[in-house]
Amino acid sequence: MRIYKREDSGKWGYDIHVDGKRKRSAKFKTKSEARAAAQELLSKGIDEKENDLKENVMFVDFYKRWTSINVDSTNMTKSSKQLYGNALNQFVEFLQEKHQKEDIRLADITKSMYQEFLNWYGAGRTHESVRKIRNQMNRAFKDAEYDGVIERNPVYNTKINATKETQAKDDKFIKYDDFKQIRDYAVNRFEISYFMIYLLCITGARFSEIQRMQVEDLNVEDNTLFLRGTKTDTSPRTIVISAEDVDFILKRLDNYPGTAPLTTSNTAVTKALRNIVDKLELDKEHITLHMLRHTHCSVLINDGVDIHYVSKRLGHKNLSTTLSTYSHLLDKKRSEEDEKVEQYLAQNWHKNKKNPDKR
Repeated sequence: MRIYKREDSGKWGYDIHVDGKRKRSAKFKTKSEARAAAQELLSKGIDEKENDLKENVMFVDFYKRWTSINVDSTNMTKSSKQLYGNALNQFVEFLQEKHQKEDIRLADITKSMYQEFLNWYGAGRTHESVRKIRNQMNRAFKDAEYDGVIERNPVYNTKINATKETQAKDDKFIKYDDFKQIRDYAVNRFEISYFMIYLLCITGARFSEIQRMQVEDLNVEDNTLFLRGTKTDTSPRTIVISAEDVDFILKRLDNYPGTAPLTTSNTAVTKALRNIVDKLELDKEHITLHMLRHTHCSVLINDGVDIHYVSKRLGHKNLSTTLSTYSHLLDKKRSEEDEKVEQYLAQNWHKNKKNPDKR
């Protein structure tokens, strides 16, 4: 930037370049006026350039950069990170199918388009599945709005229209006899996938917690297993298992290569679980690894284990999480206890009660 004074007129002027174009003017009474005018032009040029850059930000590039900063570099679980990647893949597939595009400018994604995406994704999926993908992408759009890349968040006030009914609570559990058969089958197979199924059955742990398990997490003296946790502050915890299980786990881990051998993917272990269901001809068409955790808990509740203890064993953040998840089991248990109390009262309290009508 050059500020100068013309000898012929005595006026002050500027000589600058904005976006490669030369701009000059010499009509100012003072040097400060010329400098201020030049600064204003330069600032305007920078703002226009920034606005052009923001307007041309493409969705895929933005989302990948956003996840690299806010997801990939965090201690988020591997499965959670995969969900963010799946959100991108699903939106790109939607663009290809409905709009014949591989990508789109971030500024061109309207609320109507995003609602169209949620409706498309919700076909054949549950409310929970749609809610998750909506929340994951909402984080990215909120940051884009905060940074001024977009004027409005297209996720705002969109509706979840899922067509598949949410799984009934009882469908999240496996019959006790089937659960035992799965555990017994898995323990007799050497493959790591089956070993992880056995661990899920006896611990009630999350899959990601089993993936992180190592030899030093086992305590032979106390017959305990330390679960490193992944989800909440209360997730890292120590649980009791049988002495026989501790011994078996140590021997099995000693036969697997590496110090952390349980890194097999959720997909591979789920495939092994479905293979067990097919082999044993169990009546469970849609089975997941998380059902083993639910069933482990249900067994403890049915056997009368205190709900506070169960909550801590599962690594829930608070008791209300456990109560809301297993409320129907607790209601059944309460009904059984009501019957026991009623029988006890009838047999022990009232049989010796004197009849006041007798004289």
